[in-house]
Amino acid sequence: MLKLSEICIVFAQTFIRNKKIENGPISVGDPLTTSSAAGFAMKATTPGPIVGYALEPLNATQGKIIVFVSAGYWGGEATSETPGTDNRASLFGSSGSSMMTALSMSGNINMNGNEISNIGRMAGLTDAWTIEQDGTIKTEALLKTVIVGQNNQKVETSAVTSPEAVITLSGSSVLKDGQAEVRFFDINKDFGNVISAVAPIRVVATPNGPVSLYVFEKDQNHFIVKSFGGNASDVEFDWVVTGYRKGYEPVVDPVVAPPTSSSTSSTPVESIPTDLTVTVASDSPSASQASPASPAFPLSDVPASSTSSSTTIVDPSMTDAGAIAPTPSP
Repeated sequence: MLKLSEICIVFAQTFIRNKKIENGPISVGDPLTTSSAAGFAMKATTPGPIVGYALEPLNATQGKIIVFVSAGYWGGEATSETPGTDNRASLFGSSGSSMMTALSMSGNINMNGNEISNIGRMAGLTDAWTIEQDGTIKTEALLKTVIVGQNNQKVETSAVTSPEAVITLSGSSVLKDGQAEVRFFDINKDFGNVISAVAPIRVVATPNGPVSLYVFEKDQNHFIVKSFGGNASDVEFDWVVTGYRKGYEPVVDPVVAPPTSSSTSSTPVESIPTDLTVTVASDSPSASQASPASPAFPLSDVPASSTSSSTTIVDPSMTDAGAIAPTPSP
């Protein structure tokens, strides 16, 4: 029998001391129930309420074993002494589910072909690999696929990775009259459904003959290639199309326009008159008359820096630039 008054629970494991055998030796996976002696447990041999399952055997009248606490009803099902094969301790009770807040294991868990469901996240040691709740797989090593080769031997291949979430489609086509159109739906009907409808696609065409090609048109449904300078026909070319996965488009930073200077927008610009005349003085007694020696020209032909609304008289005999002074127009 097992004394129930000295139970210490660590996670889902129970340590029980001061045991007396009743109903025979206890094997791994045996259901345990209350005994005829108050405060003690024993091996259950008939269907009825139980307190848990033995995780270790007990053949002596005294000793210590670990018990998985799972209060419930045992229906009398057969158990096995082989851990992890077919015993009630491995199944965590036969009367229903067991609610636990934590489970610490020091050995392996054999699910016997059953599944682990409703997992929020799985992680390896030091988070070297994780499976996130949304299904994303992250690893610091490699993603590998094992393929059975032509000789029936298993070959490991490594996945091609990219900093961008892209999907590729490839194939071959033939030029007719210098051009060829490839529609993605004809190659794979699902390709257009999984790539982005707004992000651009990339097309690479490689001819298998003496011809130069360029991409004439492309979108999320098709592309057209043409040959340079001629109507080449029956020339095969290989192509690869790359599109961003739907929902994983690249993030483009918005372009912010520079602020407008307040000094240039708040002050209105006055119009400059262009009907003024600049007269060049000469030795003629009448400096105001225009002649070949003293030409006159409109202010509109003067550089933009001349913004005065007066007429300037220039004497060729003056050599000092500072002596030139503007004379107001009448």
